[in-house]
Amino acid sequence: MENENKRLGWLDATRGIGAIMVMVFHLWERHSEQKFIPYSIINTTIDFLIRGVYDFGKIGVVLFFAVSGFVIPYSLLRYKNGNITRFIISRFFRLYPLYWISIILAIIFVNDSFSAKQLIANVTMFQGFLFIDNILGAYWTLQIELAFYILCIFLFMFKFLHRDYVIILNIYGWTFLALALGVIRYITKIEMPVALPLGLAVMFFGMAFRKYKLKEGNINNKTIYIALVSFLILMVPTSICAYSNYWYKYIITYTIALLSFILLSKSSNKEYIVLSFLGKISYSVYLLHPIFALAVYDQLIKTEFGKIIGSYFIIALAIICALMAGTIFYYTIEKPLVNVGRSFSKKIINNYNKLYAERGVYKNQSKSL
Repeated sequence: MENENKRLGWLDATRGIGAIMVMVFHLWERHSEQKFIPYSIINTTIDFLIRGVYDFGKIGVVLFFAVSGFVIPYSLLRYKNGNITRFIISRFFRLYPLYWISIILAIIFVNDSFSAKQLIANVTMFQGFLFIDNILGAYWTLQIELAFYILCIFLFMFKFLHRDYVIILNIYGWTFLALALGVIRYITKIEMPVALPLGLAVMFFGMAFRKYKLKEGNINNKTIYIALVSFLILMVPTSICAYSNYWYKYIITYTIALLSFILLSKSSNKEYIVLSFLGKISYSVYLLHPIFALAVYDQLIKTEFGKIIGSYFIIALAIICALMAGTIFYYTIEKPLVNVGRSFSKKIINNYNKLYAERGVYKNQSKSL
């Protein structure tokens, strides 16, 4: 059990790093929008490090995607009976209740200019596929997560989810689709959803990397790193076509994120107390930081107190407030509801197994008669 906890510890640590990077990026963006911020070497240097040649926020998101690929498919493969039912129930209770609460809070404190159509679409979490705007910008990644879950269920149903070659083909397939959409975007100037196949490719890479690292299949060192290098090479034309103004940021960002993911995996025998805790509350922090952290910043920056302590201290206070809110919501809402989902799924599966056993007994009795 101790080795298992350590192994999962680096994944939680990776999530924690991702959550902090996304939050810091969004706060720094808000900071940069202030017209009264004077020029300084420190400010320019920090701006360069956070969003100059790469993007803190996207690094965090790519780390999230890689971790999802490493973890999520195992939820389908670990059970002998009722895999899909358990998976859907557990994912629902993991994602939706807290997500719905964040929508309510966003409507109250952040975005009160929305239509009934936008609200209904956002409640489903499929708004991106319906070409309807997110109530909070951070929601865009959740739709890519949902697409990955659906793909995993589909592959599991047809007994492909555990096959090494299918996982590798998905990495290449989604990467080439991203390139194709990027080319179409460049030619037609239509905003094609390039981020979707890129995110899916990263998730399937995370899945392949798990099989390689934990020796759960036949994916070897050569296969995994050829897939990684191929993805990063194809990121060049994809980024140039799809994100012509900032193409270099995407290449550098994805490279840093994936290499960081691999490096963090090499420390899987270490314990990360603080980062692992941040990883546990990362979903709450991710959903709530646009509400709590940005609200704190917006309110304090206007006050005399804010002018005295300065923007950097306000950003630090905003991060602390968001982490406190994330911790509270994790222990009062997210974690209890995840446990409810587990109990509910176990109850359904137990009833299913009981019914199946009774039918088996009935059939045997019929045959004996």
